[in-house]
Amino acid sequence: MNDFITIQDFAGATHIIFTRYITNLTLQNGTAKIHINSGGSSMTVHTKYTMKELMELILK
Repeated sequence: MNDFITIQDFAGATHIIFTRYITNLTLQNGTAKIHINSGGSSMTVHTKYTMKELMELILK
């Protein structure tokens, strides 16, 4: 499993996400949303990837 992944959100911005802080993955309109919690701060990133594509990035 990768320690971090580089992804693009639905709007095209690039994010680097440490996988240990991912708390949940959900679907919205066929694309994956990543829910992150780090030190009490939470964030959700709506990606341009399908769930399968995202899981392949995380599990490389």
